[in-house]
Amino acid sequence: MVKDHIHKRPKGIAFVTFSSTKDLTVALNATEEQLTLDGRLMRVLCAEESSRVKHKEGTVWDSPSLADNVEKLVISDDFADHNDKETSECLSECHINKLCDDTLILIMSMVPWRQRMCLERVCKRWLILAQRSWHKQGSIHFQSVFNRFEGLTDTKLCSVLVRCGVYLRTLDMSASPRLLTDMSMDVIAEHCPNLEVVDLSGMSITDISLRTLTQKCIKLKSICLQRCFHVSDKGLQWLFENCKQIENVNLQGNNNISGN
Repeated sequence: MVKDHIHKRPKGIAFVTFSSTKDLTVALNATEEQLTLDGRLMRVLCAEESSRVKHKEGTVWDSPSLADNVEKLVISDDFADHNDKETSECLSECHINKLCDDTLILIMSMVPWRQRMCLERVCKRWLILAQRSWHKQGSIHFQSVFNRFEGLTDTKLCSVLVRCGVYLRTLDMSASPRLLTDMSMDVIAEHCPNLEVVDLSGMSITDISLRTLTQKCIKLKSICLQRCFHVSDKGLQWLFENCKQIENVNLQGNNNISGN
């Protein structure tokens, strides 16, 4: 008997396993009189597996083939602009939810990161799979992501890096530095311990924030500090002390470097 998962009360539905096909046929062909229980008419139908059930990872479905499913996939770049009703209609018309977890993760990993964050709003299953798809994200940049009226902030940066920071090897911040503060170094240091290449051109970085970054991101091999006007020789000293594998440092346009 199926029960309400909150109140634990029966929902008026039950799944019955018959001992023989003959008994099943009798139940399906029963008259209304035979199906009346305590004055209420029961309905008897063959059970069908719900498309919303959480499938085990790697499951391959026997019903429509993978090729048929792929032809009916609908993934829109402006997914966040659809209302809930349109989203439900979209999902009901296609077979995307019948794909196994591995296939959906692969698809989501190919979607641009900003739209991928919107996919998390569709349902609980998509939330989990979208979060698991970040493990293939080895690099990230912010070119052509924001229009001229908006930009990358410390909060937005944190919401991205909390998902994929631990997997990143390359991070390019040069395309949208104007709204970021030196607190963004704390965010990068906390969530990106495996960074090897980072471009911080134009950011408001101080010697202290650079020290914070290099104390956590000790695997850095290349760092670009173009037009980071607040970085001085002291910041570079901490950089070289903390990052023993450093190979390339770009200081173009930094007039605060005295040469010491």
